[in-house]
Amino acid sequence: MSDLTNLLESQAALQLKMPGGKDPRDMDEAEKALFIKDMTLALTDELHELLAEVGWKPWASSRHVNMDPARGELIDALHFFLNLALVLDMDGFMILEMYHAKHKKNQQRQEEGYDGVASKCGYCRRALDDEDKHLREGREGCWVSGDGGTGYCREAGLQIVNDFICPHCTASFRFADSIVHNEYVTVECYNAHAFIVPKRLADEDYR
Repeated sequence: MSDLTNLLESQAALQLKMPGGKDPRDMDEAEKALFIKDMTLALTDELHELLAEVGWKPWASSRHVNMDPARGELIDALHFFLNLALVLDMDGFMILEMYHAKHKKNQQRQEEGYDGVASKCGYCRRALDDEDKHLREGREGCWVSGDGGTGYCREAGLQIVNDFICPHCTASFRFADSIVHNEYVTVECYNAHAFIVPKRLADEDYR
């Protein structure tokens, strides 16, 4: 049994001793949703308490780190992280496997000049190069075609053309609301910035 699995099992045992204690893995869907909210808020609060032990404010001259108290806050945060892993049915093996996969992806992004914009859906901002976000065509999430330039976005409710980005805010255009003027089309991005593009870019293939 790995050290990480030991930590998860210890945390599950601790949760059983809490008032109304229950193993997060045994919760029903409604209980899990509430538990995730509570644990996320608690984790965020502990991280802010850690930050309070650091001289980080740009308007102050101190750059101190209260090492021992900061470590204590990080361990407090770890408890809530482990609770989140439990409620999401993650064991030690899954956490390590997913970590290494995402680590590899992050390395690849840096090598390819990741800018945080071009590889995301222009509407919902999901990362399109994450394998778990590549869903089949339909209304279940962000789907990307083979060329990576077009796809269906659930939130938008229509096809997205990721190749054409608003110069004002980097959002994608919505051709569904376009107005045709001879050889050019007036389009709006999802933040309502109007722009004109050649008519050929707004044919039925892009709708």
